[in-house]
Amino acid sequence: MIVPKTTTSRPSLSAPRPLEGPVPPQAAGRPADTTAAAGAQLTRGARGTGRTRLRAGTAVRVRTGSAGWVVLGTALIAVRAAHHSPYAAHSPYAAHPFSYVQLVALLCTAGLLAAVAGTARALPHLPARPAVLLAACALAWHEPAAAWLFSGPRSPVYALAVALLTLTLVRGITYGRLLSPRTAVTEGLLAALTAGVRPDAAGFAAAYPLLVLLRLPRGHPHALLRAAAGYVLACGLPLCAVPLWQHAAAGPWPAGAGARPGAAAVPLLASAVLALALTRGGRGRHLLGALLRQAERPYAHGALTIALGCALALSLAAHPEPATGVLAPGPCARTERPGEARQAALFAAYAHRLGLARSTVVLAAPDGAPDTGTGTARVRVRVLDLADGRAGPVPGGGSRTGSGALRAHVLGALVLERVRPEFVRADGPLARAAGLTPERLEAHGYRPLLRERSGGDYVHRSALTGPERLPQLRDWARSTAQRLSSADRKASVCG
Repeated sequence: MIVPKTTTSRPSLSAPRPLEGPVPPQAAGRPADTTAAAGAQLTRGARGTGRTRLRAGTAVRVRTGSAGWVVLGTALIAVRAAHHSPYAAHSPYAAHPFSYVQLVALLCTAGLLAAVAGTARALPHLPARPAVLLAACALAWHEPAAAWLFSGPRSPVYALAVALLTLTLVRGITYGRLLSPRTAVTEGLLAALTAGVRPDAAGFAAAYPLLVLLRLPRGHPHALLRAAAGYVLACGLPLCAVPLWQHAAAGPWPAGAGARPGAAAVPLLASAVLALALTRGGRGRHLLGALLRQAERPYAHGALTIALGCALALSLAAHPEPATGVLAPGPCARTERPGEARQAALFAAYAHRLGLARSTVVLAAPDGAPDTGTGTARVRVRVLDLADGRAGPVPGGGSRTGSGALRAHVLGALVLERVRPEFVRADGPLARAAGLTPERLEAHGYRPLLRERSGGDYVHRSALTGPERLPQLRDWARSTAQRLSSADRKASVCG
């Protein structure tokens, strides 16, 4: 009896490997669509459903990116910002036609649109290209927003950090990686970057913890503790290290440089809304859906129209007067630099009355080191940004070599030709030692606002929107200076 010999051959490496598991009934009797199967874990409908085994040698369908739309949107926003930016004429960053600030703004705007595209890809049934185009058109249509993105190095970095923070949250929820160490550390670093660029945006640091608490998984205490430790370390270390480094490099912190009380309310509210929007199910989401459905009622439209009309009428009837508490210090109030804080508050009021969204002022102060041979004190010039209250020395003005006249000439050229601030405080001998004489200021386009015995305040002509604004501002400056002098006398009585 001859028994047939059966052999089992090993499949070649080039042959397709069979799929593991039972064959579904709908796929029996017809050829498999390898293109669809290969692209199953890359398409939007199958995201987060688990891994799919692919046949060997099958082509994977990769979704095309939105790089072209990102570049087009960035160019559109840059063109709109160049036409509308009110800082192009007298900004400290306008010394060159294309400086590093414009390059940073372009890169951050492109990164912002790329983050929008990534967020759209992570969400189901939301195309990425229309989302990028809509975001670019919205930023370009609102010209102040486009100009804000190109107004300085802080604004685009802040916008990019918030966009990346949102992208990381959405991807963490969609792919089930909210408690992974990578997501926690990334969220901590982005929250630290947001708070470092804008101290009043520290509330965004609560977005990740709030979202984890709303979607608190059960049975994963170790993953929860690991994510919390990673987030706290990634967020806390930079926030503590950067101020200490600034303190060691630039000296004591300027008075009033911290965030105002209650400034983090808006970022906290935005974090709560973002967490609620990304949370699935729950009574809160059902209640929010019911409220949104009620918003389509006619009475809701009527109430909203009346509220907007009242707000518009009140805003038109109101007069933009600066807060009296800013310019009238309380009795016996003490600061580290009381004179500088008072001058900064006065110049902030100047900028408010002129309608300047961002401006800088140059203040001369004694350095404390006596000059060799002349007996006079060295002078350092501080540039105070009225938008965020941060002060710093003039770039390139820290040289102590040469005679006093040469130092004054070089320092004055740096201030008037490189920094080009909107306001200058010329304080008698200190201003002359810094090369900021009245004749030199008027030759560079500065007009006197307030003349005092020891000096005066000057404003650049490009900051004046009309010829009638200068006399009005001079009258207001004289009356305010009288009130401040009486307040200073009262403070001196307090001892």
